[in-house]
Amino acid sequence: MNILKYILNYYVNRIKNKVLYSKSYNKNKFENKVIDEGLNKQIKVHFGCGDVDLKGYINIDSRPLDHVHLVGSTEQFEKFIDNSIDEIYLCHVLEHISFVEVPKFLSLLYNKMKTKGKLLISVPDFENIVKAYSSYPGGISSIQSPLYGGQNYEENFHKSCYDLKYLSQIMKDSGFHSIRTWKTDEEFGLSLGDWSDKKIVTSENLLNISLNLMGYK
Repeated sequence: MNILKYILNYYVNRIKNKVLYSKSYNKNKFENKVIDEGLNKQIKVHFGCGDVDLKGYINIDSRPLDHVHLVGSTEQFEKFIDNSIDEIYLCHVLEHISFVEVPKFLSLLYNKMKTKGKLLISVPDFENIVKAYSSYPGGISSIQSPLYGGQNYEENFHKSCYDLKYLSQIMKDSGFHSIRTWKTDEEFGLSLGDWSDKKIVTSENLLNISLNLMGYK
């Protein structure tokens, strides 16, 4: 796939995402502590959702966007009782948390999830960022966003980085098992318009910006 075709496909999929995915929860539903939600229905959480509004997910973000149900950060998981969440999706969120705090945060997610619950993580792939830096004429300027964050608002700064071995290990240490890579179109049926399937340009080809790993409780 050449670069022009990739860019065209990316924007076509973003339009599809806006048409097919719409909000399905009422914000008022989450003003109080979630107590019984996980007992009788499936609960899915999209943490750090940004501009992406996933149908059937409770959207949590630091910015009060129209589709966000819970505004805040990791403390919003206290609104869920232990063993109540079926699935949690984090796309380019973990790198915004200090590497010192990440193990504690993953343990929190583990406690809030049901047995057999699924955790989907997408983070900047440090190995591919290094490859891009080594081969692309743009040098540091070409990798600043995936490495440091967009830095266009207070929370958009990166505090940790990941490769396959490191992320797999901290997920295992937090209790998750059956850890493997995943692809956006296979898990969600289409591109979501987020970072999980974006590419980074090198002198020879396109590399995945993201490392996508899933694990189960």
